[in-house]
Amino acid sequence: MGLRDDGIVTPYAAMHRGGDRSQPFITWYEDTHGHRVELSLATLLNGVAKCSGLLRDEHDIQPGDTVALHLPMHWQRAVWLGACWSVRAIAAPDYTGKAQLAIVGQGAPSSEFALDVLEVDLSPLALPGRNHPDIFAPISTPGLADPAMLLADGTVLDAGEVMSVAQVLADAWRLGQGGRLMAVDPVPDAHTGLGTAAGWLAALAVPLVVNGSVVIVADEDLALRASRAEIERVSAVSKEP
Repeated sequence: MGLRDDGIVTPYAAMHRGGDRSQPFITWYEDTHGHRVELSLATLLNGVAKCSGLLRDEHDIQPGDTVALHLPMHWQRAVWLGACWSVRAIAAPDYTGKAQLAIVGQGAPSSEFALDVLEVDLSPLALPGRNHPDIFAPISTPGLADPAMLLADGTVLDAGEVMSVAQVLADAWRLGQGGRLMAVDPVPDAHTGLGTAAGWLAALAVPLVVNGSVVIVADEDLALRASRAEIERVSAVSKEP
């Protein structure tokens, strides 16, 4: 169910594998206002659990449902991807077609075809689903064949393919095992045809596939890149090879 012959596991299994969950997993910068937020894997999993409960219990998201995601370069991208894959929903970045639910930043446009819309607060430390439990138990364990991501061209990647593509991106960006990626907006698709979906995979699937971590940078001040890369001990930057 969770492991393929080539070693690829589901995003869900990768999130919950053993190891030190106290180390920084996501560090988010927003340079226009000088914001910086750091999340350990334990903190991320807490947020994913809460948002998974929100999706299932408040919006009745079922396995195979499509959830459109309309969020800027923000640490919540990782939370909502993790939540979608925990409830076995199809995450659809920047999708404007028919969806069970559209998740949007406050005041942002969403698909008129979404059956339901959830506006989320994108202030630095805001987390939707705060009233939901810190632990989420899926009704059934997510598997490699679960449809997991809808791309702009209509292609649906299953959970195993999501992680395989994440490995392709990691290789293109020369991100090795245990590496720390700097994901700079716009994130290039490294000739995979992913378009903007590469920026979503960089927020969660890519660091998971290398058992590493990510620095997400929004509205980057390019003059800060070199010093930030040194301070954050970045080992690779998302850019075209």
